[in-house]
Amino acid sequence: MSRPQRTCRQPHGTVARYAAGCSCLECCEAWNVWNRDHRAGRIKDVSPDAARDHIKYLRARGWSVRAIATQAVVGYTTVWAIVRGERQHIRPSISDAICALTDTAVVGGPNVLIPARPTLKLIQRLRRRHSRIEIARACGVSPHSLPRHGQRSVRVATAQRVEAAAERLRIA
Repeated sequence: MSRPQRTCRQPHGTVARYAAGCSCLECCEAWNVWNRDHRAGRIKDVSPDAARDHIKYLRARGWSVRAIATQAVVGYTTVWAIVRGERQHIRPSISDAICALTDTAVVGGPNVLIPARPTLKLIQRLRRRHSRIEIARACGVSPHSLPRHGQRSVRVATAQRVEAAAERLRIA
């Protein structure tokens, strides 16, 4: 009888996939190797301070915890535990993944959600000189498709369209 499996974006043969409930041979072997190395002291957990500081930096620039977790391919609850100080040690791979994120780093293509704040600010600047309809035409979308005040996230493709429209309208 196999264990219940949660959805996991990691490939088979990884510790994360095993932790999500996969019990295939590759995932079990990855867990055994990691566990053996960890107990032998070859894998040292690190302090989450650098990751916590970087999360604070990203959140100050409009990133949500969900966006940080998605982009770093780290569990949402793990990121929250780091923010709240519930984790005294984390795996080096988690720290590296979080610290590798930059304001402009977006992994996963045009449909990934990113913080809406920079895009909304750019639309606000465009609205000083142009109507919403003109901005939408410059973006190549309908006026109803443009992000609105209070929206928390936008797709990468939308943010790129607004940036391109701002350049065409000579605002950026």
